[in-house]
Amino acid sequence: MIINALSLGFSYGNGKEVLKDVTFTLRSESMTVLLGRNGAGKSTLFRLMLKSLMPKNGVITVDGISLDSIENRNLAKVFSYIPQSSYMEFSYTVLDTILMASSSRLSLFSSPGKKEKEEARALLALFNIESLCDRTMENLSGGERQLVLIARAMMQKASFIILDEPTSNLDYGNQLMVLETLERLNREGIGIIYSTHNPELALSYASSILILDKGMISSYDSPEKLVESGTLQKLYGKNLYIDKVFTGENERYVCIPK
Repeated sequence: MIINALSLGFSYGNGKEVLKDVTFTLRSESMTVLLGRNGAGKSTLFRLMLKSLMPKNGVITVDGISLDSIENRNLAKVFSYIPQSSYMEFSYTVLDTILMASSSRLSLFSSPGKKEKEEARALLALFNIESLCDRTMENLSGGERQLVLIARAMMQKASFIILDEPTSNLDYGNQLMVLETLERLNREGIGIIYSTHNPELALSYASSILILDKGMISSYDSPEKLVESGTLQKLYGKNLYIDKVFTGENERYVCIPK
């Protein structure tokens, strides 16, 4: 599946442009990270992709079909979304939370049955969190909650998972656990798109990095080419030391100020 954005523009009520002439292509085999300063338009871009906002200019297409013409029920097969923070009004269990994502595949007024419950339990086993099945979401750690939300996104069976700063409130161990999980899902054919403020984690896990600066794309390239171009130094206004480290199984980046 291919997502194309062409000349996207968006302004809120004050008339100030938040996004201007944003053009890019995403493929379901890619793991794309959005980098940018606060207010660069990352969350706004996600909301345009999810149709919770409509662009002032430009168009987004899914395999050549305009996003405008895709019904919300069918859009759920394209994108699943994990917000930066989530709040549940009621004390749903982990199992119920995951089962909610099957609604887009069920007929009207139907409830998840045996098949869906087996799928949900299989996802819990995939992430080694079966023991959380009957716990309520409010009684989970930050890392556990993120894994449950990723399992819910997988239950939706969308081609892409969008995550808005999925590691921002997690300790370092849980950050790595979540990113390694996303990396594994991407290898299995699910497109991953997430935003972060941590360039080191972006460089280490992304197959491509899209940088938003003042509402425009200043770079969209592989981590290797991004490092060579010096774009990160320009973005953050800092002199950075960036190097690749080989861990034996993987290669990761170190990014620290000089």
